[in-house]
Amino acid sequence: MTKHLLTTIRWREVYSGSAYLYGSLVDFSEDNVTFYNPRLASGKPIVRFTSRTNYQGERRSPNLPLLIAHHRYRLERQIVSEPADRVFIQIDYYNRQNEKISFEILRKGKEVFTCPAGVAFYTITVLSAGCQRVHFEEMRLYHEGELKEVAVARPLAKRYTENQLPEELNLIKPFIQLL
Repeated sequence: MTKHLLTTIRWREVYSGSAYLYGSLVDFSEDNVTFYNPRLASGKPIVRFTSRTNYQGERRSPNLPLLIAHHRYRLERQIVSEPADRVFIQIDYYNRQNEKISFEILRKGKEVFTCPAGVAFYTITVLSAGCQRVHFEEMRLYHEGELKEVAVARPLAKRYTENQLPEELNLIKPFIQLL
């Protein structure tokens, strides 16, 4: 089984509602982020990435690519927590009406998931499982399996013969391809 890198997910900045900030210290360095909160409860989201945004309202682009239904994906993460292994990943799938249709929990050792049918967008959330400190470098999202080439139809080029060219187009005749 082959895997193809789709995207590298990095935590670059804090958006409205994307990170748990209450009592938290978030330190952005060049290649990683350190999150510290000694009173962070289990199950609280640390950071959330999404495949759909409202650009007009949020002024940012989505962090995640779109997924294809029934395809397998692998999420490899470079996240270290203190105490060790105290974070997990939750993937929430939504339909076009913004209703959650499914979710998956990826704990340490489980990295592969399959996108269900009817998904319009999804979110990937890093959740606390009793940690106090998290060093987040990156997550890598891979497509598993063979990729197939998709033929994209090109629009027909409009061409005229010398006799078909309307008189109104004589001004731009040098720019028109003639047969």
